[in-house]
This record gives sequence, structure tokens and C-alpha cells, in this order.
Amino acid sequence: MFRPPNRLLAGLGPAHDGDLVVDRAGDIARRFDAELVLFESVYNQYVSRHYFPQVSALEHARSALVRNHVDRIERKAEVLERAGIKVTIDAAWDAPWDEGVIRGALRHQADWIVAGVSSHPVHRRRLFGNSDWQLIRHAPCPLLLVRRASWEAPLRVIAAVDPLHSHGKPEYLDNRIIDISACLCRWHDGRLYVFHAFQPIVSDICADDPDPAPIEYTEANLEGAHNAAVEALVDRLAEVDYGVRVAEGDTEEKLPEFATEISADLVVMGAVARNAVQRIFIGSTAEKVLDRLDCDILIVKPAGFESPVKLVEEALLAAV
Repeated sequence: MFRPPNRLLAGLGPAHDGDLVVDRAGDIARRFDAELVLFESVYNQYVSRHYFPQVSALEHARSALVRNHVDRIERKAEVLERAGIKVTIDAAWDAPWDEGVIRGALRHQADWIVAGVSSHPVHRRRLFGNSDWQLIRHAPCPLLLVRRASWEAPLRVIAAVDPLHSHGKPEYLDNRIIDISACLCRWHDGRLYVFHAFQPIVSDICADDPDPAPIEYTEANLEGAHNAAVEALVDRLAEVDYGVRVAEGDTEEKLPEFATEISADLVVMGAVARNAVQRIFIGSTAEKVLDRLDCDILIVKPAGFESPVKLVEEALLAAV
């Protein structure tokens, strides 16, 4: 059963709208009575041993830069504290930014990470790993990527599920997605939409085959199986106003269309670990829809997921 977060970490950085991230994280912290950590991973390529050959001068420059960021974060924290939110501020010299945020979340034992979404130029989408894509892959806890300035009332939440596990997601991940989505709706007086898209196979199987397709491959049976699987998932819902949409087609096309249709505020979806080959040639559904959704996205990992990003000694970070 999903438990509301006790501690959120807002990952701040120069590539994102910090005020947008802080506002969203503050709203969630207030509603869940959770602690909020405002954290920034600080790095500047020119504050290096190449420009500061003396270790003492290098350490002083880095410390001064981190202090400047802490001062800026403190001003944001004061506004939240006046609203009754318990706030902790922190900044650390670390790189790359996404790994620094994850290490900050591990240090503070955050239940959720809240971060902004950076723009992804087309020529970079498959060749380079953008920071939010890396967060999707490696975040050890639920990750909220913020795009919108505010959530409308009533909150409209889409739980994107894969009940027949066609994308290799474990069965219990859908239950986590449903539970988190329902919890958000209960706490925000929202409406939940359970969404699933499936790819038809009959046309591909039977296009050049003169023999009739086996009965188990008929469109009606295929659609019926997906509908039944979704209905089995929503049987667990209680005290939540919800609807169901089962669409025929690719998730990366149908999900953004549906989100636009209902003016969704938030899409909750799962992400699983993939090896390097799968990531390059297949990619994850979350990464594929990230640039096509204009609402916030909450990424949920399977229980027991361990991030490849680990805490390291400060002495090692000093060499960055």
C-alpha cells in the first residue's frame, strides 16, 4: 500500500525554473505535511585545478560558490517556512547535475525527488543523455518532473498502466502506479483516469496469410483481454472518482493525445531498468513521451529498485 511521502527533495539547477519546482514541491509538502529539502548540485567547469593550481585556493573558490547558492536557496526557504512548511536547505559540489541530485536524495533519505524538465533539441535526443532522462533511469525513488505552473482544480491525474506487461514491466508496478495516483487524487480532491494503450497484432499477422486467423487473434478478443486486465486493476480503487480509457495504438502517441483531451495536470507512469542496448535502440516509454506531454510527470520505479548512482566520499568529489 502506498504511503504519502514524509520527505521531498527539490532538485534545483540552472537549466530549470527553480521557482516552478519549489512551488510544486512546497504545495505537495503542505498537503502531505511532509518535510521539504531544497537542494542544489553545484558545479562550474572553470573552478578546477587548471585555473586554481593551489588546493587551498581551489577549495576556497568552491566553498564560496556553494555558499552563494545556499544564500539564494535560503531566500526561497523563507517563503515556504512562513507558510508553515518545514524546510531544510543544502547544496553540494557535485557533477553531473543529475547524479548530484540523486546523491542528495540518498543523503537526505528523500521519499520523492521533484525536478524541472529541460528542453531536448532533436539532434541530442538519441546521442546524449539529458539530465531529466538520467533522473528517470537512475532515481531511487518516485520522481516528479514539473512542467506546469499550477495544478488546476479538480486535479486530473492519468495512471498509465501496462497490465499485460507488453513492455516488460513487472506486474506489481501497475499496482504502485494505481495506488500513488489514487492517493494524490484523494489528497487533492482530484479525478483519476486509468489509461492503457495496446498495439493491434491481427493486421501484422494476417496481412499476407490466406488462412483465417486463429480465434485467439481476433480483434475483439484482443481488445477484450486488455479491457479485462485494466478492469482487474481498477477493482482495487476505493473512494476515488475515476474513469478508464483503453486505446488502440502506440502509447507514445495515444497517451499525449489523451492527456491533451482531458487537460491532464499529471501523468503517473512506470519505468524499469534496461541494459545499454535496449536503452539505445528501444528507449523507455517515459523518455519517449517526455517531450510530447505538456503536463507534469511522476515516474514510479518497481519496489526494490537500486540506483547505480551511489554515495561517494567527499575526497573523491574534490577531484571533479
